[in-house]
Amino acid sequence: MIYKVPYTKYSFNGGLIDEKTYLDLKSSFEKNSYLSFPEPKTYYEEHKGESLAVIISAILLVVFVPFTDSLDGTPFFIIIPLSFIALLFSTIFQFSQFLSFQKARKEQKRYLIKLRKDIIQSTGYSDFVKLQKNNR
Repeated sequence: MIYKVPYTKYSFNGGLIDEKTYLDLKSSFEKNSYLSFPEPKTYYEEHKGESLAVIISAILLVVFVPFTDSLDGTPFFIIIPLSFIALLFSTIFQFSQFLSFQKARKEQKRYLIKLRKDIIQSTGYSDFVKLQKNNR
């Protein structure tokens, strides 16, 4: 029996901005040519809890594995297998989600770079629309 790992699949499909937004961005870019769109969130920022589970379980393994012999027979010995199981499952569950997130983030960055370039190059909204449609 094959088990499918449930995960969130991310995608990014940037659309055409409206004329008012275009005019606001155009004036902002004209006032400050170094202005840029903010960097999209990282996977860690978006999924702090899941990422911390991987980090904490990995740290627990690194700390407790060298002391396996001295922990044998004590209640602390259970920390090693539980940490390993937590690390294994959290890594498996996050792997596909991480790849999907990174792909969508890359598409978003590419879209924002192109959007900024087209806004700066265009002379008006209709020109901007043509630039956006030509490069799709």
